[in-house]
Amino acid sequence: MTMPALRPVFLVLTLALALSACGGSPSGDPGPGTGPESGLVPDPGALMVGSGQTSDGQPTVTLKDGRVVTMLRLQEIGYVPAGSQLVPAPLRAQETPLPTHADLRANSSFGRDQNPRGTCIVFSNVAALEAAYKRLYGVALDLSEQYLNAVRRTMELPAPSVAAVSPLPRAENLPASWGSGGSYDTQINYMRLAGIPREEDAPYVASADYENTTQAGDQPQTPTDWTLYRNGTVTQRALDDFNLSSVRPQEYRVPGPLTLTTLPVAALERATFRATAVTRASAAERRTLDWFRRQLAAGREVVFDFAGGWRDPMPDNGVWDPPATDRELEYGHSMLMVGYDDARQAFLIKNSWGESAPSLFSYAFVTRGLVQEAHVFTAVADPAAGTPTAPLFLGRWSLHSEAGTGRLDIYHFPELYAPSELEGTSDKRLGTYFPLSGPPLRVNGAFTGDALDFNFDAATPNLPYDDRGRGLQFAGARLDAAHTRLTGTVTLPGGRRVPFTAVKDNIGPEISLTIPAALANRDVTLHADVVADEEGSDCCTYAWSPRPHAASPRGATYRFSSPGSHPVQVTVTDRFGASSLRSGMLNVLNGVPTAQLQQPTEGAAVFVGRPLHLQGVGSDPNAGPGPGPGEVPCEQLSWRSSLLADTAFPRSGCSADVWFDTPGVRTLTLRVTDPDDPAVTGETSVTVTVTAAPVNQPPEVRLTVSAPTFSGGTYDAHRALTLEVAATDPEGDLPLTFGWTAAVLHDSGETALAEREIGTGERLTWTPVALTGLSSLPECNTYAGARLRLSAQVTDRLGHLSRLTQEVRVVCVPQ
Repeated sequence: MTMPALRPVFLVLTLALALSACGGSPSGDPGPGTGPESGLVPDPGALMVGSGQTSDGQPTVTLKDGRVVTMLRLQEIGYVPAGSQLVPAPLRAQETPLPTHADLRANSSFGRDQNPRGTCIVFSNVAALEAAYKRLYGVALDLSEQYLNAVRRTMELPAPSVAAVSPLPRAENLPASWGSGGSYDTQINYMRLAGIPREEDAPYVASADYENTTQAGDQPQTPTDWTLYRNGTVTQRALDDFNLSSVRPQEYRVPGPLTLTTLPVAALERATFRATAVTRASAAERRTLDWFRRQLAAGREVVFDFAGGWRDPMPDNGVWDPPATDRELEYGHSMLMVGYDDARQAFLIKNSWGESAPSLFSYAFVTRGLVQEAHVFTAVADPAAGTPTAPLFLGRWSLHSEAGTGRLDIYHFPELYAPSELEGTSDKRLGTYFPLSGPPLRVNGAFTGDALDFNFDAATPNLPYDDRGRGLQFAGARLDAAHTRLTGTVTLPGGRRVPFTAVKDNIGPEISLTIPAALANRDVTLHADVVADEEGSDCCTYAWSPRPHAASPRGATYRFSSPGSHPVQVTVTDRFGASSLRSGMLNVLNGVPTAQLQQPTEGAAVFVGRPLHLQGVGSDPNAGPGPGPGEVPCEQLSWRSSLLADTAFPRSGCSADVWFDTPGVRTLTLRVTDPDDPAVTGETSVTVTVTAAPVNQPPEVRLTVSAPTFSGGTYDAHRALTLEVAATDPEGDLPLTFGWTAAVLHDSGETALAEREIGTGERLTWTPVALTGLSSLPECNTYAGARLRLSAQVTDRLGHLSRLTQEVRVVCVPQ
């Protein structure tokens, strides 16, 4: 043969020997009928990737039909030139034959069920990690598939290319509840960078409805239609509200109510179990049975993903077989190999469908090229090691510095994607920053030991994947001992470096809201206070709804004109932009009206057959104008006597003149009826003693006080009152002399300011604040006002004295 005819065969042979040196399938000892054959002229296509040597050390090549040919024989028949320098160096020593079976089920627990959720990929990886800890450390673990699924979905940025990354504000990642496939690369890389907690820290939600977060009652709601993520309907902020919950409870229907958090604090802080070394099968190795057998024989469970069909599985021979044709392939699934059996030509597999024992899975899936991923965990972190720092950065941070305030959402680890997955671009993505005002900004970063550096740029909201040079540069962000605070420095434009602080899961202040009893048309002040916040009780701003007519830093004053229930709420926002809302019902009541009996007063001189002037006023706390109370119309006032024989009663109106026919003690009562509700009344009484008229009687006196009232019979102490007295003397003992005094009483009846003379004459114009000490009384400076007792004294020519008093309330409103 000529050399050109030999070149193709020689190249195939050279490839076979080279792969053997890199760890391809070993040939083992030649079996019966497979020894070297002389006179053989092989078909070039019959050469296998595999080699060995005879007992005397001669190199051999194994053909596809199982026959072994020595290198010497191939040279003899001209397929390889004798003395060729391309023939490899002597081969390594022959490997020990693989056992015919392996069984690693002792390292695995069975019965775990992914249920209808598409989470097989996390179940197989968690099962492999649990088995590795059992194999390497003797530790039996039940790790959280729920946590790994949430993290790997949150981490994934499933754009078809860097150029197609969703621009803000649309979402760039996926809901944490979704299952169904996903990236092995993302998941494996996460399991090396960070860890997984135990099942108890994030229990699995075994319901497909958990992936449907659009049901009535789900809070927050996140669309499940993939196209809504690609067309920008779903915003990154809304998705982060769903994905990054670690403190604030979320409500779902699965189908019954379920309260949970996506990334519980305990899970992040106890995510300690992780793989430190992973071996993945190449595309060629995934078609080679002995790669899988070698891993299993070495005690390493194999995670694998394959394409299958629904027609088999295992009805007749007890082995899960592939479909007869590729057209019958209907799904992809991930499971864990825990052994093999050459006699049955099948692997032992652990499935996540609730099975209590391993199943048999045909070798044909491998040899037909239906296995699409395979890897083993060759090393894991010490179970006594602490939590890696990386997962503690995940979540929502309220970021504050001189550069501004906003929310930093971290949902991706830098370098999670290899450059080959990003068209050669380095993966520096970290998350998104939401300033208090302005558009959201992409954030890139890098881990530096246990610290985090990151940057974002207001001028370039959609920062490219690998851009670490633009915008504000935040450096050296380190966690405090509680893992709730980040501190570092930020370089401002111009180069000045200032400190920054970020608070984790700043869900808003804890608020107390005080709602006192309220009356219609009366001012009522609600008070809100911060019970707890990361920034202290003086952290915050307050916003009330509905809008109050007056507000203080932490209070709101409302005035409702009619009784009823009114919803009120206050939103308290701290300096990091986190808000909390407290609400309640302000119940406005119809207050009881008040009767004020001005004449007669207790102890007044009342005589048989002589007129007595009745004078009173009614006030209603629900009446206006102003802050209330307001005056009640005179027709709502009525008078009665405790003696039925007093024929002058009952009487109505604010004033009346009455006579008594008999002496004796009686109680006179003034009643006021609520204009809005006749069943509601208020009243006041005075006891008088009627006696026989003396031979020479004192003057008959009537007293009136007039001025524009402040509200409801209450006078403004800064406005002048007009005091008038009308007096006659029965015997005509004229002239009459007049004097006026004033005193201030506490509501208890005790004297606040002693009685003082304020003027003379039948008519006196007098301003209450002229009374020294009045405006300093606390009650004078409230709407309730102070009690002012005014007295008129009238004396006839013979010295007979009549004294008449009237009480009014005055308010010392500021001028």
